[in-house]
Amino acid sequence: MLPHRTGQLNIVGVIYNLTSSQFGETSSNTDGQQMLDSMIIRGRQDLKIQGPRLNLTKEDKMMLRHGTDRRLEPIITPPMPLMEVTLKHSCCLVRSKGS
Repeated sequence: MLPHRTGQLNIVGVIYNLTSSQFGETSSNTDGQQMLDSMIIRGRQDLKIQGPRLNLTKEDKMMLRHGTDRRLEPIITPPMPLMEVTLKHSCCLVRSKGS
C-alpha cells in the first residue's frame, strides 16, 4: 500500500479477490482461443477492533468498557531522510544516510 498524500488514514475494512486456476482444463472462447478455467471469489471483511478493557475503577469493573484503539488510524508523514548520530568524546557528529 502506497499513500498518495500525508494525513490521517482510517482503515475500516479490507476488500479482496481470491483467484484459482485449474491447471490442465481449458475452454474455448467465442474467437476459438484456448483459455484456462479460473474461479474468482470476492470477499470483504469489516474491521471493528476494541481497545483495551478498562479495569481501573469499580465502575469500570462492573461495566464492560473499552478504551480507544488507534491501531487502524495511522498518521502518514512525508518521507524523511535517515540520520545517523555518533557521539565521540562529548562531541556530536551527524551524518545523512540519504532518503
